[in-house]
Amino acid sequence: MKVPLWITVAIAVGVFSPASMRAEHDHGGENHPSGAARSKLGAGVGLVAARYNTPLYLGDYQGIVPHVTWSRGRFAASANM
Repeated sequence: MKVPLWITVAIAVGVFSPASMRAEHDHGGENHPSGAARSKLGAGVGLVAARYNTPLYLGDYQGIVPHVTWSRGRFAASANM
């Protein structure tokens, strides 16, 4: 299986890129000075590359998957395209 160079680079960037994670112990804004829950908005991009071979279809595809997340207190929503 021959993989194009740009797919190899995209996979390497995704695997070796630094990721930071953080957890907050908030309990709905009790620790916030104003007592109100704060809204948080996040966004990111994912890379997808696949090859398939079924009895009826053969092919491959590459793509970019953007996503957005929003949270406030106990509630959160996210969307992927």
